[in-house]
Amino acid sequence: MPLVFEDVMPARINHLRIGEGILLAWDLKELWGMDTSFLNLDVFTLRAEIIEVKEKPSHPVGEIFVDCFGNTTEYVDKGIRKKALLALGKLDVAYTDSLKPRAEGIEILGGSSDHLILDITDDPIPRRVGDILEFDLRYSTMLYTTSSRYLRVEVSY
Repeated sequence: MPLVFEDVMPARINHLRIGEGILLAWDLKELWGMDTSFLNLDVFTLRAEIIEVKEKPSHPVGEIFVDCFGNTTEYVDKGIRKKALLALGKLDVAYTDSLKPRAEGIEILGGSSDHLILDITDDPIPRRVGDILEFDLRYSTMLYTTSSRYLRVEVSY
C-alpha cells in the first residue's frame, strides 16, 4: 500500500494483497508514518459492557505470579485508582493491549481470559455498570472478534 500511495509500484507487480491496510490502516499510519486522514479508520467498532466499577489499588496485594497465559505483569504503584471490568477478554480478542479505547482518559491495564481491566480514573465521564465502551481494533483483534462464537457481529452500511 505505501508503494501504491507513493506511486512507486514496480511495473511487474500485478497482484496486491491489501488486508489490514484497507480495512483499518493503522499500520500505514503507525509503522509507515503515512498520512491516513483521507481514510475511514473507524470501520470496525468493538463495544463492550462495563460489569464492575470500583476503586482498587494500582499494585496488586500479595505475591505476583504468572497469569493463565504464562505472562508476568509488571505494575506501577499509582495508589488507589478507579477501575472498570468489562465483559470481554483474551478469549474474544487475544491481544487486549491492541485495543484502542475511543474515549479519552481510559487506559487498558490488561485482561484475563474473559475480562478486560481498565483504569478509568482520568476519564472525564463518570462510568457506571451497564455502560458500553467503544474500541478501535487492530488486525489481530479484528480477526479474533469476527471469528469468536461468543461475540455478536453486526454489519451496518
